[in-house]
Amino acid sequence: MSAYAPQHSGDTPLFRPRATDFSMRNSRFLGELSKAAYETSETKLRSDLANLDLKDCRLVEDEETDTQALVGCTPHAIIVAFRGTEPTKLKDLLTDAELTMVPGPLGKVHEGFWEGIEGIWDRLERAIASRHDGKRTLWFTGHSLGGALAQLAVARLLHEGRPAQGLYTYGAPRCGNKRFAAQFNQLAGHSSFRLVNEADVIPDVAPKFLGFEHSGRFCQLDGRGRLLIDTPHKQGLLQMLETALEFLFDFEDDHSLAKGYLPKLSALVPWGATPAKVAIRRAA
Repeated sequence: MSAYAPQHSGDTPLFRPRATDFSMRNSRFLGELSKAAYETSETKLRSDLANLDLKDCRLVEDEETDTQALVGCTPHAIIVAFRGTEPTKLKDLLTDAELTMVPGPLGKVHEGFWEGIEGIWDRLERAIASRHDGKRTLWFTGHSLGGALAQLAVARLLHEGRPAQGLYTYGAPRCGNKRFAAQFNQLAGHSSFRLVNEADVIPDVAPKFLGFEHSGRFCQLDGRGRLLIDTPHKQGLLQMLETALEFLFDFEDDHSLAKGYLPKLSALVPWGATPAKVAIRRAA
């Protein structure tokens, strides 16, 4: 692995709308937006996002499927952030997950996740179209369940011949089968980044032995505060035991954006400052 240490200055934009490879700034910016997507008050949302240069924000939702998304724009990008599993319902995602697959874009997909996309799609399309000026790039993001929904939204656009600029997910479960993953990786794998906190167990929801498969580029936030990009996901016996203990005691913190993901990303990308050294590793 080779060291990768981007430099940041106070006048560097917080978000890179035309990035085609991994961007540390985008990873934090979109993580912050994924966290903001949990906010239900549009007034408070606008206040919270004032320092992110995100404008024309709107919460789009489908009450029947309980699917919500935040849509907003920067001067050069439209960003959709899907709301994830709420903390009070996190254990439900583990214990009551519906694991049936149905035909979807690019392959078979998780039935419940796909119903969420179908339920919100028309409203979401209108919200995106109203912000489109022919120049803005389109980005998707989400945490937990929101990450799976974001990936399915990108897959639907790919199926329609409308690729998005990029996708960043945080602690997202698997959402499709092997064919879906292969097709997705072929069409959008290079610009799709799957961030996983080392002890987060939610990404293993929808297990491989039932035919589910992850897609996108794997980016691990490890226990030493490093970000490992494009590294194989290996879990030995010791790590499996550690993960089991985390699950019993504080898995919610490891899965949390506020307590698990954003503190590590904030340390790697301190906005408004130039870090002396950024502990990031990219696979050779």
